[in-house]
Amino acid sequence: MSTPQPEPGGDPRAEKLMKAVLECLCTTLAEAGRAACCCMWRRVDRLLMPQACDCKCPEGEGVAWARIIERRYDRQVTRSPGFDGKTCGFKYVEEWGVEVGVARCWPGGENGLECEQETAVAADGAWDEDLIMQAMLCCKPLEKYAILPVRATTLGPQGGCIAAVATFIVQPGKRPAGGYGY
Repeated sequence: MSTPQPEPGGDPRAEKLMKAVLECLCTTLAEAGRAACCCMWRRVDRLLMPQACDCKCPEGEGVAWARIIERRYDRQVTRSPGFDGKTCGFKYVEEWGVEVGVARCWPGGENGLECEQETAVAADGAWDEDLIMQAMLCCKPLEKYAILPVRATTLGPQGGCIAAVATFIVQPGKRPAGGYGY
């Protein structure tokens, strides 16, 4: 499994965040015995599902990815009082929407599956979703970010692939005291 390094000259904050996300995702998958053949930072304008899932490789199966889907600025009232005693001014907190996914091969191509196969594929997808959550919420390189899970879903089957995908809101800053309870 390879984790490509971003080219210099881009947004260093985005590069630092995505490097940590991919390190956590790829390591968590590998440690669980579910390594992906490729871990990549995917652009938001690219198709989500890969055209092929790299179904088998010596290190594992499938494709893992992360991408920044949006940046937004949350306006928060500051705690400092003005001359009249009222709170004044605003503080803007940058938030990044991050999407993390793992695409695996759909065993029947585009065809339907038998009951037992369908159940096994569903269980594998649920395992990938859980590993994505562990990677984002429990991994040391991401401890410097406040992370809020938003949604986990399944994509596909499409192009011979099925994917577990989760979205998160990420803010620079410390995590809540006591962690996330995950």
